Amino acid sequence: MTRTLNGIVLFTKVAELGSFTAAAKALGVPLPTVSRRVAELEAEIGLRLFHRTTRRLSLTEVGTRYLEHGRRIVEELTAAGTEAANTKREPAGRLKLTAPVLFGRDQIAPVVAEYLATYPKVHCSFHLSDQTVDLVEQGYDLAIRGGDLTNSTMIVRRIGRIVSGLYASPDFLARQNEKLEPGDLDRYPLIDVRVDSLRRRSWILSSGRDQREIMFTPRHEASDAEAAAQLAERGLGICQLPTFIGDRRCAAGRLTRILPSFLAGEVPVSAIYPSQRGQTPAARALIDLIAARLAGES
Repeated sequence: MTRTLNGIVLFTKVAELGSFTAAAKALGVPLPTVSRRVAELEAEIGLRLFHRTTRRLSLTEVGTRYLEHGRRIVEELTAAGTEAANTKREPAGRLKLTAPVLFGRDQIAPVVAEYLATYPKVHCSFHLSDQTVDLVEQGYDLAIRGGDLTNSTMIVRRIGRIVSGLYASPDFLARQNEKLEPGDLDRYPLIDVRVDSLRRRSWILSSGRDQREIMFTPRHEASDAEAAAQLAERGLGICQLPTFIGDRRCAAGRLTRILPSFLAGEVPVSAIYPSQRGQTPAARALIDLIAARLAGES
């Protein structure tokens, strides 16, 4: 296998430069070695890759097609070597990343601060925005995003999840004369984190294999989870919130999580970056740290 790969690399260089001699000089390999390895490659596949004359060297039809594959193999080998070399380097230099506002401020910013304290040679530009940015055009090394990114043209690495639950104020719950059950939620004032003109919609509650769809028309709605949480704190209804927002308010006594055995939503969180080759040691180290910290929060 090693000899075959070596032959492919040499063949590709010869084809690109149009000369065995030029390829030997470019790669620092003796000319007889280049000729022998390419001949061995032709013998292995059982087909001629070059038309050879005393004056001219040209690719056969098979050679032209084989060159396309050879170039991809050389690119992958180069990328693998670059990645291996990068793992030995200490994170340093400029790092530009973006994350959604609420999740970024609450969950990502503390990890970035920890990371920068560990790697003082990194200079970070951290942007919080709910707008989808063009990473290549705007020069971002990394983005943290939630949701399904299977259609992304970027490299996507799943690093965690955002889990949601249902919350209400202690005062609101004290006013209820019955135990809350999933099937009864539509009888209560519900607050949704979405602006859709108060139209009918649904929440999906899940507890193991038990999954229930709750159809309802919200009493109130807000486009921001922090704003919706404040409505719930005033006793205005039951709210669906990410647990990183709701649980903090529970600890402060301002909210109580209801139906705690049920999740009220789960969104995958991913790190995305333009290409595997472009992932710097600085970006890789930050992604690894964020993944480790989010795993601790799940």
